Order: sequence, then C-alpha cells, then structure tokens
Amino acid sequence: MLRKIDKNTGFNASEGKLINLADNAFLGLWSYANIHSDEGYSKNKTGKEVCDLLVVFGDNVIIFSDKSIKFNEDKDISIAWKRWFRGSVIDSSRQLYGAEKFIKENPHRIYIDKDCKVKFPVKINKTSRFHLVAVTDNISAPAKKYFDSLSKGSSATLVNAFIYDAKECLNNIFCVGDLYPNKTFIHVLDELSLTLLLTELNTATDFIGYLIAKEKAVREQRLVISLGEEEILASYLLGDKKIISDDILREQGLVSIPEGEWVHYTKSFQYQHAIAIKKGSIFWDDLIENCSKSILAANVGFFGDQPFSMHEAAIREVAKESRSSRYYLSKLFKEKMDSVPSHIMSSMLVESPDESGKFYLLLLVPQKDEIDYLTYREHRVALINMYCPIAFARHKKIKKIIAIATEPKNNSGRSEDIIYIHFPKPMPRDERAEILKAARDINVMSDFVPWKQSATIKHYTPPNSNMQKLGRNEPCYCGSGKKYKKCHG
Repeated sequence: MLRKIDKNTGFNASEGKLINLADNAFLGLWSYANIHSDEGYSKNKTGKEVCDLLVVFGDNVIIFSDKSIKFNEDKDISIAWKRWFRGSVIDSSRQLYGAEKFIKENPHRIYIDKDCKVKFPVKINKTSRFHLVAVTDNISAPAKKYFDSLSKGSSATLVNAFIYDAKECLNNIFCVGDLYPNKTFIHVLDELSLTLLLTELNTATDFIGYLIAKEKAVREQRLVISLGEEEILASYLLGDKKIISDDILREQGLVSIPEGEWVHYTKSFQYQHAIAIKKGSIFWDDLIENCSKSILAANVGFFGDQPFSMHEAAIREVAKESRSSRYYLSKLFKEKMDSVPSHIMSSMLVESPDESGKFYLLLLVPQKDEIDYLTYREHRVALINMYCPIAFARHKKIKKIIAIATEPKNNSGRSEDIIYIHFPKPMPRDERAEILKAARDINVMSDFVPWKQSATIKHYTPPNSNMQKLGRNEPCYCGSGKKYKKCHG
C-alpha cells in the first residue's frame, strides 16, 4: 500500500537552498533532507541526525553535509581560513564518513523524520557506490577579494589543489584538495560551485557521471590542480564527458586545468547547444516531476495498492535518461502526440539513446463518452498488459519496456499510467509464436523507432586544448620554489 510521504525542508537557509537545488536536479523522489537514525531513540524519543541530505538513485548513494560557517574577515586571513576550514570542511568530512559507515552497515535503521516513524523509502543496495559531498557557505566573497588582490578578474570559487590533503589545506588559503586519499573521495563545493553543478548537470545520470569522472581524474588520471570547480566542469563538458582527454592521458606527467576553461565553454557552440537541449527536454522533466509528486502524495489512482518500491523503480527508469536522451525522447513523444487526432488510439515504440534494449511504449488512448474515468484508466492498463508481450515477441532486441499510457492531444486533463517490465531472458519460441499468432490481426506498434545516431543529437569531442601537463622538473604548485619531483612529486 502506497502511503503519503512528507519531506523535510531543512533547518536553515543554507540547507533550504541545497534541498531546492537537489529537488530540481533529482525531481524530488530520490532526495531527502535531515535523515535520522534510531540511535538514542529508546532513551530520548528522538533520533540522531545522520546527514543533511541523502540521495539514493539506483546503485548510487550521494551523502551531502552542509555547513554554514562564517568567514571572519576581521581576523588575519590565515587564522580566519583555518577556523573556517575546520568548521566547514573537516567537520563535514567527519559527518560524511560517519554517515557513510552507518548507512552501509545499517540501511534499515535510517528514517526521514526525527521521530523515527517513517523509514527511508528508497532501497539501498549492498553494492551501492557512495559519493560524498561537503557543501560550504560564506566563502565566495572572501575568496574573490583575496584572489582579486593578486590578480583582478579571478573567479570567486575555491582552488582545487588535489596535491593537498586536509592537513596541508589548512596552511594553503582558499585551497581544497583530496582531503583523505585513503578514504572515499570527498567533493568539496562552495556555494557557487554547488549551484553551478546542480544547474548545469540537472539530471541524476549527468550529475553522478560528473562525480565519478572527477574522482577518476584525481585518483587515477593524475589531475592535481584546477583553478575552480567550474574549470573542471568545463573540461568535462567540452571533452564529451571526459575531464582529461585521451591525448593528455597518453603523455607522462601530472595534469592541471587552468583558469579560463569555463569562460571558453560559455562562448562555445557546445554551450548554446546545451541550453537548447535543456529547453527541448522540459517535457520529459515534467513527466518525471508529475509522477514523483503523485507518488509522494500517494495519489496514483489505479496502482495505489502497490508499494513505493514498484512505483520508484518504474519512474527511476524514466529519470535515468541523460539530458541529451531526454531531448530526443521529448521530441519524438511530442511529435507523435501532435500528429495523432484526439479521437484516435495510437502507439509508438522507441528505444532509449542511453541504453540499448530499453524501449518506451507510448499509448495514446482517447476516453469514450459513455465510460467513466476509472473504467477508462482500467482500460488503459489492460491495453498496456496486452501490448507489452506483443512488443517483446515482435522485437527480440527488447530487454526492458517502460509503457506510458495517456490521453491524446487537446484533452482537458492529463494523467499517466506507467508500467515497467524487465525481460531478463528471451521469450520461449512456442510462447512467442502463440502471441504473434493472436496478435496477427491487431495493428499495434506500427511506429517502431530503434535508436541510431542521427542529426537529432550530436556528440561533440573537441580537444581539451588548454589542459597543461606538469613535468617533474617544473616548479611545484605549492610555491616552495623546489622542483615538483623534489617536493610533492
């Protein structure tokens, strides 16, 4: 039975901002604020907070710790930096590692409320990959002021100096690094970087893909410095989701990303293309958001007796689509809906650009005047259950079907029935023959659209031309004056 879920809105303005950004990126169903455990509940009748925000999307778990610590500009800058860094970054790291350990060991003991009445609704798998994000605040203005004193026009984001661990960062003003190299990587984001990432990478697949690529660049591909998170993001977007190009990887030495990559990206054709892709995929975002809100409100109509896990799995398949894939699917869905008269039933089967063998079955079903709405919804679900086996029997490539039944165009209202079916193995030959025989006289799914690279979506692979290789005999980035091989090499 599906039950209503009331989500937390945060305890302060900083948490509220994080929650809103995450909800916009993950569209509500997979991000939950102020997660508590049942530790101490028997004594205090209230749980212990585990983390400020938890996102669980398939096999990926993202833990956010948000600290809003004031940077005291009345103090000597090195003293102010150390105090801010300890309160913002080191304290966040402790919370993140504690949350990671507890969630891995006790996924069944976390709740979305401090009273420990509502268990965390999304399943956390034993094989889940954990991503840790430390969100900081009140640092962009002091950083901008400091960097402008050295060179006018610098950005207001923290320098990523991955050669530094947490201890070394304390002695290097406005630098964050690979804080604890022997533990899970922590992404340290200032207030500007957080907004930028969750705005530019506002799908779960795109955001998680970036976190994985960044960690790989630092831990495996010799990235040691970037003059701001925006520069890493620009390299990722310009490099077709590779932060470090293959040409650079083939060379020896360490890698840096200089200032200016983000400005270069914003002046590029790729940037304009990305804006157009976002605008053209709002249809898909709206579909996910509407379904997510209905699930959280326990207002799903025909399938209200089914558990949260079933609804989440179906909508997650829809939400897994990347931004470019959403554009392609939105375009096809809208073209189909616009082309079919409102009184005609029609269907379309289209493959996901992101995943071979994953297909969407769109059913446009008009409501007849003589039947009520509940009966109409039941009829739509019956059609889904009839069409899906036929599609699987006709097209051997299919491994998954996400069936979406809705009203045709020009309808006064709209609802969606969504069913996700996974076909782990081929259909037996005799069963396939029987289904095809029964469906021979039924003209269904005449619109079959397998994915192929086309003019609809282009993938651009410009070189990361500004990326620099660091030789072992070059001066070390720490400013010691020594050669890198004699210092941090």
